[in-house]
Amino acid sequence: MEIFLPADVILAIDFVAVLLGIFLPVIKKANFDTSVVNFPHLLERFQLLVIMTFGEAIVTVAPFFNIQKFSIEPLLLFLILISLFGSYAIQTEYMIEHHRKTRGTILMYAHFFIVISLNLLVTGVSLLLEIEGSSWQMKAIVALSVVIFLISFQANNHYVKEKNLLSRKDINWLWLSIFFGGVLFLFSESHFMILLGILLITTTNFLVKLNHLKSASSV
Repeated sequence: MEIFLPADVILAIDFVAVLLGIFLPVIKKANFDTSVVNFPHLLERFQLLVIMTFGEAIVTVAPFFNIQKFSIEPLLLFLILISLFGSYAIQTEYMIEHHRKTRGTILMYAHFFIVISLNLLVTGVSLLLEIEGSSWQMKAIVALSVVIFLISFQANNHYVKEKNLLSRKDINWLWLSIFFGGVLFLFSESHFMILLGILLITTTNFLVKLNHLKSASSV
């Protein structure tokens, strides 16, 4: 006997199945042999996923560059993406301990949210640039995307080598940039100032990581 379900019910079941497949390993703890996980290979796979996401973001930004009507805002968004990619590349390529025995759960979930945050960021800024003035809804999407990226980015510090952990001074610089960048973002109606606030946060994060890496390498 064949049973036919409505399309919306099937879609709901598929959605729940995907969510269970993603989050069940965190909800239900089980004994796991970490020796079966090739952590360098796992990290490389997720790096490729993030690199493709950055590539798609650049393609999405490209139409905003108009030779006949030049605007600084798309350039700021491009620089934001570059600084985010630079921070990510430094962390995953040079600061993380690649040869370790771990399940890699935090790494996997952090990368899921990094991909989501990048797509949210580009979507939010693109919609923001297409309207006159600023919309609090679009600003909320952009702010949420930056917060998700930074939290996910910091979560990967779980795998960072001990010598590459940030100092108190580095952390203070990051909080300072978040404060001033947040002020520019929240209390400005100008697209330029909004993007400048984000760029201040992302660039500081990149420069702090780069400077810390140079200092750690010289020791």
